[in-house]
Amino acid sequence: MTKAHLELVVRHVRRMVDARTLAEMTDGQLVQRFTRDREEAAFASLLRRHGPMVLGVCRRVLRQVEDAEDVFQATFLLLAQKVGSIRKRESVGSWLHGVAYRLAVRARAQGALRRVQERKASAMRKTGPSVEEAWEELGNPDIEYSNR
Repeated sequence: MTKAHLELVVRHVRRMVDARTLAEMTDGQLVQRFTRDREEAAFASLLRRHGPMVLGVCRRVLRQVEDAEDVFQATFLLLAQKVGSIRKRESVGSWLHGVAYRLAVRARAQGALRRVQERKASAMRKTGPSVEEAWEELGNPDIEYSNR
């Protein structure tokens, strides 16, 4: 076995041992390792552990799969940004649940508002004068204007 192959095998074994070790750690320990050392493997372990729950919350609140996936990503982005400010580090799961739920509700409300605005705009286009009618009005000298 060449030295390059041996190094590859050693790296792979270390990753397996690290993954097993990380899986056995508490949320608080993983948060500490990510906060202190910026260890990506610790964050990945939190993602594996809590990802299904977060995605489930997002899917229950939102109807569109794409919207749920966007909120899922936003939730873990917020975790990465605010992990140091989490007071109860052993309760990362409940923190993630709350953040995912609030983001999903906000996304659902924004989507509903966007749909209402689109319907109003569509209705205005349908009820307004046609282009031909507008040109007829502009070209008709018999129209009286009240501002004269």
